[in-house]
Amino acid sequence: LLLVVERDAHRVQAFRLPSLAPLGAFGDTLLTKPYGVAAHRTGPGTYGVYVTDNYETPDGGVPPLAALGRRVREFRVRDAGAAVAATLVRTFGDTTARGALRVVESIAVDPAHGRLLVAEELETDSHLKVYDLAGRYTGQDVGRGRYPQQAEGIALYACADGSGWWVTADQGERVNTFHVYDRRTLAYRGAFTGARTRLTDGVVVTATAVGPFRTGALFASHLDGSVSAFDWDAVARALGLPPGCPEAR
Repeated sequence: LLLVVERDAHRVQAFRLPSLAPLGAFGDTLLTKPYGVAAHRTGPGTYGVYVTDNYETPDGGVPPLAALGRRVREFRVRDAGAAVAATLVRTFGDTTARGALRVVESIAVDPAHGRLLVAEELETDSHLKVYDLAGRYTGQDVGRGRYPQQAEGIALYACADGSGWWVTADQGERVNTFHVYDRRTLAYRGAFTGARTRLTDGVVVTATAVGPFRTGALFASHLDGSVSAFDWDAVARALGLPPGCPEAR
């Protein structure tokens, strides 16, 4: 399945891959200003789908803490063949000063380690917050102080043994940085930039060989109009990471 968030239509559309046949939409009666989506398989033909919702005050500001409890919606999505059927599982968002999600967009899920990574995009304190799969803030923040612009895209280079790397973007028009963290420990492993890639919003990474990229690749949006590809071999060499996943060595 391909899931596409329509921010201004406040819904998520589903399409069949690889045909791109439309399978319907969901969330339009619940979502206000959706941005990020993350999904994982929970059983045969069923998925857990998390959608961030950056609803605002009437003047376009950040709602007060007490009103931030609806920052993420979790849906159970079933592939019924000709269409998808979606049911709301829970709505969540911490409302304490430490755990609240003030400005949200990107979200990513790692079911193997029971984690959701959510980008807090508040420009004065942008970083990543760690929630569990049930929507509880774990008390852990990642990358605080490393995103002087905005924490944006989040992607997981996932290996079968549970190891791998989180790749996140600090979106900048002049300096656009990609930060890398250990999948298991969330320890910081370094950063890199592209020679030309700027203003990156979304990223995706694969640990599977694709085209000329033997151990996978990172794909990143560039200036809202094109996509850059980074050879994972080059990233690993630059940051001193093991080459590829253990099962492929």
